[in-house]
Amino acid sequence: MSHFLIYFSIENFLQKKRESNGNKHKVFEKSEIDAILHFVNPFFFYFLFSKRILVYWKSYY
Repeated sequence: MSHFLIYFSIENFLQKKRESNGNKHKVFEKSEIDAILHFVNPFFFYFLFSKRILVYWKSYY
């Protein structure tokens, strides 16, 4: 679910950027999202798992 949210927020951001450059009707390039997701994913999963580990740790101790 959160993966989708990241994907769509990036898509929205790039679309707005493109509109401000005057390319309103240009079809969105998937490679742009993939490049950003490739960068975001490691941090995202690290954050997700570190949070989860903290929750488990608090419940055990």
